[in-house]
Amino acid sequence: MITPVTTRDGAPNGYGYGLGIGDLDGHRRISHGGGINGFSGDLARYPDDDLTVVVLGNTDATVGLIAARVGRAALGLSEPAVKDLPVPAEEAARMVGTYQVHGHQLVVFASGGRLRLRSPGDERGDELLYQGGGEFLVKGTPDHLRFDTQGARATALRLGDGKRWRLEAVRVE
Repeated sequence: MITPVTTRDGAPNGYGYGLGIGDLDGHRRISHGGGINGFSGDLARYPDDDLTVVVLGNTDATVGLIAARVGRAALGLSEPAVKDLPVPAEEAARMVGTYQVHGHQLVVFASGGRLRLRSPGDERGDELLYQGGGEFLVKGTPDHLRFDTQGARATALRLGDGKRWRLEAVRVE
């Protein structure tokens, strides 16, 4: 369950058979999060540090962000700087579209001069904070998002911890 699968190009994607495989500033992390019907949770195990962090919530998907912050505090790590740079209009236009992964559609759309990511069951969508260099943070989560682009439009998006991508969604519209 902790052996990363690979993407179509052969690169490890940070997701094993059921668990996220990655690190938090060099500290190996095995994790899983999710939610359903008003409940959400995140479990992160740092095996080399003998640390386990569990966060349960009944509001929204911020449990992953809270779990990362608790992990950072317990490991004595500082919080990373989060940028909110303007996205050039031409670049934003290339990314807007519908992407599919495991039978689910993710929609990237512009609203109020910002890019947002809508997943199934989420009408509002999560705000994307541009970090520069084609990378975004999903606001309120520890998730990084990067678009694969060819020419005038993005062909896929990848979601992960910024080093390893656990999910790759291919553009369908």
